Amino acid sequence: MHIYDFSQCQKNMRLLGRTVIDGGWFKCGMTASGFECNVHLNGTVTVRAAATGLSGTFGVILDDDFKGMQVYRVGETPEDVVIADLKGSHKIRVVKLNEYIKNTLIFERITIDGDFLEPPEAKSLKLEFYGDSLTCGYGNLSPNREPPKDFCAEENGYLTYPSFLAQALDADFSVAAASGFGILTNCAGDPKDIIDAYWNMALPLEQVKWDFTKYTPDLVFINMGLSLIHI
Repeated sequence: MHIYDFSQCQKNMRLLGRTVIDGGWFKCGMTASGFECNVHLNGTVTVRAAATGLSGTFGVILDDDFKGMQVYRVGETPEDVVIADLKGSHKIRVVKLNEYIKNTLIFERITIDGDFLEPPEAKSLKLEFYGDSLTCGYGNLSPNREPPKDFCAEENGYLTYPSFLAQALDADFSVAAASGFGILTNCAGDPKDIIDAYWNMALPLEQVKWDFTKYTPDLVFINMGLSLIHI
C-alpha cells in the first residue's frame, strides 16, 4: 500500500481542466476538472476528499467507461473514499461534477494498493467551453425538471454537451461555466455576477488565477444562454 500527496505523484497524473496543486493537496473548482492516471493494482485505490462550503460531487471513470461512471459525494469533513478495487492495469479518471459557485473540491491524498504507471497521453484535439447553466449541467438530474433545491446533488457536469462532444471527438475538454452568469448581467439582471468574474480563474472562490499557458485549445465554444426581454 502506497500513500501519496499530490505533489509526490503529480508526474504520474494527467491534469484535466483547471486544477491547482497546493501544498500537496489537489484542488478543483470548475465543472469537469480533475485528473487521470494509469495504475497497476493489487486491490484498492482510495482518495481522501472534502468540499468547501456545501457538499460536492465527483465522478470516477474506469478504463474510459463513461456510461459506467460512479458518483460520490463529500462534505466539509475529509473522508476516505474507495474509488476502485481491481487487479491488473487500469486507467482511472476522477472529475468534479458540480459547478464552482458553492464549493471547491479538495483531494488531500491518494492511497493505492499497487503502483503508478506512465500517465495517459493527452488527446490530439483540445476543446474549451465557456458558458452558464447549459454548459455546467445545472439541474440536469432534477427528477421533476423544477429548479433544484441543491444543485450540487442534482447536477452532473459529464451529462452535458461539452462532455458528449469531447467523447464523440475523442478530445480533451475544459469548462469555465457558472449558472446564471451572463456577459452583461446575471439571470436576475444584476451586472455583479457576470462571466468576467470567473473566466480567468482556476479557483474562483479562492481568487486563484488560471495560467492560460497550461492549456491551449484548438476550438473554443461560448454559450451564454438566453435572456428573456419583456416589452
